[in-house]
Amino acid sequence: MTQKSAFEKDLTGVKVCGIILLVIGIIAAILSILIVIAGPLLSAGASMPGYSGELAEGLGFAPTDTMSVAVVGVFLTVMGIVMLVASILDIVTGCFGIHGAKHPDHITPFWVLSIISLVISIGSGVTSIVMTALGGSDLYGNLVTCISSNAASIVFAACCVFYAGRVRTLERSGAAGRHAA
Repeated sequence: MTQKSAFEKDLTGVKVCGIILLVIGIIAAILSILIVIAGPLLSAGASMPGYSGELAEGLGFAPTDTMSVAVVGVFLTVMGIVMLVASILDIVTGCFGIHGAKHPDHITPFWVLSIISLVISIGSGVTSIVMTALGGSDLYGNLVTCISSNAASIVFAACCVFYAGRVRTLERSGAAGRHAA
C-alpha cells in the first residue's frame, strides 16, 4: 500500500465523518428548535385555568404544583438552546470536514473542532456515568445504557481526530503528494 492510497483513504474517512456530523447536526438542530418552542408553551400551559392541574399531574407533580411545571418549561428552553449550540457546532465541524476532504491543506479547523468535540464527549461521558452511579434504581441497566451511548460518541469523535490528524500530518510532511480533487 502506497502513501497516496493511505492518504486517499484518510481523506475518505474525513469526508464520511464530515457528512455524518452534518446530518446529525441538522437533525439535532431541528429537534432542539422544537424543544425551545415546547418550553415556553409548557410554561404558558402551567398558568391556564382548568388545564394546569392536568398538565402538572401528567408530569408527575401534584395538581396544584403549577410552579414546578413552569420551571420544567424554563429548563426545557435552556436545554434546547444548549442543544442548538451543540448542533450548530456539529454542522460547522461537518462542513469543515467536507471542505478539508476536498482541500487537505485546510484540514486544521476540522482537526481542532474534532479535538474539542472529543474532549466534550469524554467530559460528558464521565459526568453521565457519575450521575448514573449516584442515581438509584436499576443501576446496572442504566450504567450499561449510559456507557454504551457515551462510548459511541467518544469513539466517533476519536475517529474524526484520527483521520484529520493523519491527513494533517501527511499534508504537512509533503508525503501526501498530489491528490485527486
